Amino acid sequence: MRKLYFVLLGMLVSVSTSCSDSDEGGAEIIEPSVAFSELVAGKEISVTITPENAVAAAYVCVAAADARPSAAEVLEKGTKIDATRPSTVVIDGLDYDTKYAIIAAVKGEAGNVGSAATEVTTAKDPATDLGKGANTYIVSEAGSYCFVPEKVDGTPIDGIASAGWIWATKTNEGDEVQRLIENVEYADGKIRFTATGERGSAVIAAFDETKKSIWVWLIWCTEQPEEMEYENGGVFLDRFLGATSARQADGYATWGSILYQWGRNVPIFAGYVDEWGEECVFDEARKWTVVNPDYFYSWGVSKTLTTVAGSLAEPMTFFVGEGSNWTVEDRTLWGETKTNYDPCPAGYHLPSEKDWGEFFTNINVLEDQSGATYTYKGKTTWYPAMNHGRMYDTGENIVGFAGFTVWNSSYTLYDPMDLVNNPNVPYTLEELIEMGLILNCAQRASYRYAPDVIGQGFSVANPSFAFTARCVKE
Repeated sequence: MRKLYFVLLGMLVSVSTSCSDSDEGGAEIIEPSVAFSELVAGKEISVTITPENAVAAAYVCVAAADARPSAAEVLEKGTKIDATRPSTVVIDGLDYDTKYAIIAAVKGEAGNVGSAATEVTTAKDPATDLGKGANTYIVSEAGSYCFVPEKVDGTPIDGIASAGWIWATKTNEGDEVQRLIENVEYADGKIRFTATGERGSAVIAAFDETKKSIWVWLIWCTEQPEEMEYENGGVFLDRFLGATSARQADGYATWGSILYQWGRNVPIFAGYVDEWGEECVFDEARKWTVVNPDYFYSWGVSKTLTTVAGSLAEPMTFFVGEGSNWTVEDRTLWGETKTNYDPCPAGYHLPSEKDWGEFFTNINVLEDQSGATYTYKGKTTWYPAMNHGRMYDTGENIVGFAGFTVWNSSYTLYDPMDLVNNPNVPYTLEELIEMGLILNCAQRASYRYAPDVIGQGFSVANPSFAFTARCVKE
């Protein structure tokens, strides 16, 4: 006797596959069968599998789009269950919002087999996906978030075993715990975290099995920045990277205080006052950030040359190597075309000189030199007088004179005499050599609000300087 069960509400309940109703002696062959019930799908799938007339039973779960195994293969390689009674099984380790097929197989006393299958879609991911690969993600509201750990060009970051936050800015000076993100983990092929809705910057690292950091990301907790077109066609964000406000009245919140050594995608905290003297280096970072005690990181300076991988492995270290340069891999790490190490969010990149255009001749400096505004096509944006970076040879934080300094994406080899004769480079040839600028010439854009001071516009800088960024649309 052959038994057939049909699809009901998308579920194939049971089927038997015997080809004969009796054996050679004429005795009736009892067909084995299997049915599903109590199917519940969330992130995991729970289902009751009921065999009938069976002496062996097993099941598998595969992606619905994949090839399905035969009943014999399920019995041989699948997860075994009791063939004499219903079994409720929980299938975990699944992806969100994915259709799966559960296939159950049974074998009867006569060696005949039966199978059944049902398809089910897991729950949608409750976390908001932050989109394509970038080294900075903007988070504007409280909630659950996730992103696929990949580079800007979509290349996967392999070897990730875990993830965690390593440091975060304080919301109040007296904070002993960070209040920006929680529940950081690597699960389901994504890095996941919960944002509290507070404003600031947090850094997440991905670790390999040895607990070594292999990549880092800035989680920029701010209201969604606005865009503004500049005279030369560049469309810039309305604030420095890391700033939590673009409103002139908001003071330090408009500074950002997130810095990068040229070509490096590792965020470094600046601060709000000068650190004159190597004994004071990173005092500001220690004052205004909370460091995760679960890891053995601390703010510091290493006067050794490193590699990109080495800089990622020590994400709270400021590197100063040969010729005051942090790495030998310094000429192609950033560029006018966005690279894998560009710190800007998806859709934006570090500006080049052509993106700025005539910006530096058209800004309006406030009388008190607390900042400057730039107006074009009826829109105005704010440039606070803020941090001028960390020194290339010591890591000291320099607020200095009123104005600002940001990185451009360019890296150029200069003729030494071109530098000596350049009015924006007020150094002798010997000083340039000592500073490592002859062979290591990244480009910065800077403005000093005192009009009699040399330095407005574009000039060279050692790649080991750490400056902030103002991102422009790709």
